[in-house]
Amino acid sequence: MRHKVLTILAVASLCFSSCDDFLTEDVRGRQNLDTYFQSANDAQSFVTGCYQAITFGGWWNINTVWLMSEMCSDDGWMGNTTQSQNDYISLAHYQGSGQSNGAISNFWQYRYKGILRCNIAIDRIGKSNLADEQLKQRLIGEARFLRGYFYFELVRNFGGVPLVDAFKMPEEIAGITRSSVEDCYKFIEADLKAAAEVLPKRSEYAASDIGRATRGAALGLLGKVYLYQEKWGEAYEVLKQVIDSKEYDLMEDFGDVWSVDHNNNKESLFEVQYMYDETYSLGGALTVITGARSGPGDGWSWGQPTANLEQAYIDAGDTVRLKWTIIKTGCTEIAGENQFDKFVENSKNMAQYDVYLKEYGWDPDCYIIDPAQHKSARIVRKYFVPLEKRPEIYNIDRIPLDHRILRFADVLLMFAEASNELGKDTEAQEALNRVRHRVHLADVTATGNNLRKAIRLERRLELAWEQNRLYGQQLELCSRQAEERESLYLEIRRLRHDMKNYLSCLLGAVQTGEKKEAEMLIQEMLNDGISNRTSEVSRSGNIVVDSLVNYKHDLAEKEGIMFEANVFIPVSLPFQSGHLAVILGNLLDNALEACRGVPEGQRYIKLDISYVKEMLQICIRNSYHATHRKDSSGRYLTTKKDTLDHGIGLSSVEQAVSCYHGEMTAEGTGNEFRVSVVMYGSDGEK
Repeated sequence: MRHKVLTILAVASLCFSSCDDFLTEDVRGRQNLDTYFQSANDAQSFVTGCYQAITFGGWWNINTVWLMSEMCSDDGWMGNTTQSQNDYISLAHYQGSGQSNGAISNFWQYRYKGILRCNIAIDRIGKSNLADEQLKQRLIGEARFLRGYFYFELVRNFGGVPLVDAFKMPEEIAGITRSSVEDCYKFIEADLKAAAEVLPKRSEYAASDIGRATRGAALGLLGKVYLYQEKWGEAYEVLKQVIDSKEYDLMEDFGDVWSVDHNNNKESLFEVQYMYDETYSLGGALTVITGARSGPGDGWSWGQPTANLEQAYIDAGDTVRLKWTIIKTGCTEIAGENQFDKFVENSKNMAQYDVYLKEYGWDPDCYIIDPAQHKSARIVRKYFVPLEKRPEIYNIDRIPLDHRILRFADVLLMFAEASNELGKDTEAQEALNRVRHRVHLADVTATGNNLRKAIRLERRLELAWEQNRLYGQQLELCSRQAEERESLYLEIRRLRHDMKNYLSCLLGAVQTGEKKEAEMLIQEMLNDGISNRTSEVSRSGNIVVDSLVNYKHDLAEKEGIMFEANVFIPVSLPFQSGHLAVILGNLLDNALEACRGVPEGQRYIKLDISYVKEMLQICIRNSYHATHRKDSSGRYLTTKKDTLDHGIGLSSVEQAVSCYHGEMTAEGTGNEFRVSVVMYGSDGEK
């Protein structure tokens, strides 16, 4: 009835209105970008929309992708067993493509939607006539900070991406291709530097503006961007500025860092702002997304900690961070939960309660994360909200816990890493131990490479489930490859030196006619171990390639694997050494693994590497057992006994290859497996 009345009124208004007035009247309820930015409120509202783009489209579009890096690492499982798991299985096993995976494709498009909003803000606020010039520049700085953040998220997940640096119409964007990783990082750096120049310190903001981007946030994120590029000196300088500013400090109690009572605490440089509102369904979602399905109304159980992560805390003696990071099934308390009895009561209502107690030997008054509904017997404590702190309507998008994106502990550990790489081990130790003291762990006194390992372990323990682990693993892999490369290089240099000495003596014996002496020297060369040391089947002069190929060749020979190598490349290649090490090292390791499953006498690896017209081609053919299984996307499953690190190697290869707009293909035919990699140098990046 109500709709009928409204319709009649609308018709009547048209009948009694002047036709001229109707035809000339401006359309109402529609914003025009050319006229919108007329006041400070308009400009601030639009920039607020740029912040909203961080979680654009609700929990499924962005919040779940924050779990992506964890589920692709050794710290996380996909979790849920009762709902469609296709996207998460793809993430966990490195299957499919971005277009076929909803979480990844959403991440891509919504980050670009955020960039679009930032571009509009930068363009139109810059052209506006706002009287308050300081506010005008600050708002532009906020937009540039957010644009830098969005692009950094894209680059570290996809490599080089298309750079859209201004507000453009669809026809202007058509045909834009990926920029190089280097150019993307230059753009990000420029945005963050510009933002840091105009943004206020956190202490200079009014209480109503807490949560907006600050100078400290811009510098902290810039430091992380530098670290990803191994610009140690630049990272050291900007991170030191954040530390020396005294604007931030560690929370005294680690349990308060992610507490709903301590949103925007003194440790937070930048976090997503959430406000609970029943009517408009405002709030965060990760608490519900990651909560146990068997808790009293906890959640959906997407993403759960692994036993490997739990063991890392145990091995380190880190009981404080363990209890505030992981809630484990069978526990008799939950850190910070004053109504634990309700969790026990809920567990006792399970149909399999008595069966679980008998099977696992749990305390009768424990909390059970139902094994029938979970991949792991653990949930994330950081996103957990105690019962008394939960809103009246406890559901998706209604949780008032802000999401911490960058905090001071991360700054200290990044500073420690940069200091260590620069040989400033004392400063590195001080920053590292400052983080450790909070959780009552002993000082680290190691130096050099051992200190580097300690810093990266600390990052894992301190920042678990804060979207850092996958990228940390990649850095660790690159470091291991670099260490191996350096060791092999030194060994080859030693071998060449020894060989020169033998050949000098041999030449002298030949010139003086000492036949017996010459024969003895040759025999020594064959028998004293020189011939059994690292081979030189690859002699291109490129240290990375030669070292890895020669080393893997020796490993193959020891296991009865015939190894042929044809390497035709220049001494210098237009690719980062770390990327070459990751690609070639992992591919050869996979070939060796496959050969081990083949009967002796049938094992072989054939390697061809060439570089022609700015294009690097790597082809590896190897014997393999034709019964090797494939997953649902057609990817070959690992045969390793320890599957915890499954997929990490190939994922690292694919990511490294993507930095150069390249492609990796793999296929098994008969009893031969073939993998090919193509990467492009300067010509391919144009």
